Amino acid sequence: MLVRDAVSWLRSYYEQIACGQVTFGDWLVKDSAGLIASAPDTLARVQAVFDDVQVASLDHLLEVGNTVASFLICNASFELASDAWSTCAKTIDAKFTHSNPTTTSMLECDLEPLARALTLARGCEMINPKQEQIEALADRLTTTCDDNDHNATSYFGTLLEPTWRAWLENVLPPSHLPAPRHAEHICLVDVARLSKADVRAILQVFLGQCESGVAAAAS
Repeated sequence: MLVRDAVSWLRSYYEQIACGQVTFGDWLVKDSAGLIASAPDTLARVQAVFDDVQVASLDHLLEVGNTVASFLICNASFELASDAWSTCAKTIDAKFTHSNPTTTSMLECDLEPLARALTLARGCEMINPKQEQIEALADRLTTTCDDNDHNATSYFGTLLEPTWRAWLENVLPPSHLPAPRHAEHICLVDVARLSKADVRAILQVFLGQCESGVAAAAS
């Protein structure tokens, strides 16, 4: 069973089920604590079904340059150690491409629900902008990042990460623990500090030529 650090797991979960539907900050405060609390129960249910459950940190594997394949074959299947494990891991890792999991910009995920809220009373239908338009818009907006204590992502460092870290230390050997990740840089759209120009830019991207919406934002 592979586990992630709290930040990466919650980002991945959000991207799969809620990206573009609700902002990451709103989802984080509403739903993340329950997910964190459910992890021990999930592992317990797996252990109740299978006699031998080996737990590994995907983040630790990435940090040390090992692949999931080498863990499954050399650790979980053959249960090798020392030189035998090193030889096995090098052989397997050489045959598989090693890559980090891809993630979506949280800024990009924030844009659609924000645009939906801005256009709700403007009588316009949202369009599907091109990816390069979304990326350019995300680059220009006013943001807040997790190194600022006032924003939602500080929730990682103060509440979620310590709880998750304690659980990881309980299920993983000390040598297989990942480095602390709560300082990972996450930036969100700072809704409270959006300027008129920011709002106008969002509407221009998501409303296209709907003049009433853009004009309303400019007024």
